[in-house]
Amino acid sequence: MPLSSLLCLGLSHRTAPVALRERLRLGPAAREAFLAAARDAGRADGLAVLSTCGRTEVYADGPDASGALTHALTAALAEASGLDADALADHLYRHDGEAAARHLCRVAAGLDSVVLGEPEVLGQVTEAWSAAAHARATSPRLRRAFEAAVRAGRRARRETAINRGATGLGALAATLARRHYGTLEGRHVIVVGTGTMGRSVLRALEGQPAGRLTVASRRIETAMDLADAHGGHASCLPGFRRLLADADVVIAATAAETALVDAELVAGALAGRPDRPLLLIDLGLPRNIDARVADVPGVTLVDLDGLQTRAERARAARRAETPRVEAIIDEEIGALRARERGAAAEPVIRALRGEAERIRREALDQTLRHLPALDDAARAHLGALTHRLVNRLLHHPTDALRREAADAASASNTAPLADAARTLFHLPPPHDGPAPLRHETLAPRPLADAARPEPA
Repeated sequence: MPLSSLLCLGLSHRTAPVALRERLRLGPAAREAFLAAARDAGRADGLAVLSTCGRTEVYADGPDASGALTHALTAALAEASGLDADALADHLYRHDGEAAARHLCRVAAGLDSVVLGEPEVLGQVTEAWSAAAHARATSPRLRRAFEAAVRAGRRARRETAINRGATGLGALAATLARRHYGTLEGRHVIVVGTGTMGRSVLRALEGQPAGRLTVASRRIETAMDLADAHGGHASCLPGFRRLLADADVVIAATAAETALVDAELVAGALAGRPDRPLLLIDLGLPRNIDARVADVPGVTLVDLDGLQTRAERARAARRAETPRVEAIIDEEIGALRARERGAAAEPVIRALRGEAERIRREALDQTLRHLPALDDAARAHLGALTHRLVNRLLHHPTDALRREAADAASASNTAPLADAARTLFHLPPPHDGPAPLRHETLAPRPLADAARPEPA
């Protein structure tokens, strides 16, 4: 099957604890380096990396997707995380061929998230593809798989209730804070981070306003803008630590590579308020809050694994929509199969049109040499005429070639029309080797409304 060269290799909240996921979280720079190294090694025709707080997955299109490529990607992930390859392999899962495309569709539709139907993951899938395209590490087949996933994700949200009442992790954190205290009235809430997750928290807090709200970020201008929009105060990232002594809730969601809050800092902040508890919610990966903070008396620390446990309790209402989403994914995978079969005709179509263009230009140049008196306008008209003639002559043949390929049961079936075209027009035989990595970008229309995450 045409999709047999696809591979997904990764780990998620289903297979690895947060301590391991943060070791393998690939930020923008690490992801770019990973893609560049794999591209330069020529191990795959196309690569993309999806790395979020819930998962790190590599999607590849290669001639040996189940063998050497899997081994090479496992070694690359181990190197990126500093983990032993054998130990890492215990937490990895692999999807081959069509199963890889289906898994990507399920991820984009929110079926494989910590929060069933979460809204943020579709934008993260889009951003993963954009990063791969920017790194010039993609292939046409991988592009079609990502396009199918984006379509599946949008249709799931538009045609089903999978995300009705669903919240992302940011909103789940805000709800947890309210339930912890019963109400946030009179409470001081600090939101650390102004990226996608931090903004999600702030939007959720609008429905459960706090007594006092502080927005902290390394970019003070952004913090001030968001604080003004949500009726709060702004703080620079180092400055928020001084506010811990007066805080009731801290929700941290930054892309910092090291912990921003440690046990000593929290113990010092609570020394003067022994009877006033502090709730810390860590949405960062790597974690923004050192795990040892949980040992400080009066502190409740909830990390991503803790949120996952709480999210499980809210899944039942949306779980009933899962079959409808799976049906949408079935349709998109079926359409992807048809597109893949149709794509099998593209090499001969390109060769046919290339040969026709060569003949057209050769004949046109020869004719123009015998008509030196023609002005530029007449020459342009003559060129346009020959273009139209070639396009009209090739329209039905190319359409028939695509139909034959799309109707074939698999790419390995014989293609009589393609063979005939190669014979009649003396076209070169198909190229059997792996295609070089090439730069691809998703079309603006299918991605126009996908949210793109912003840095913290």
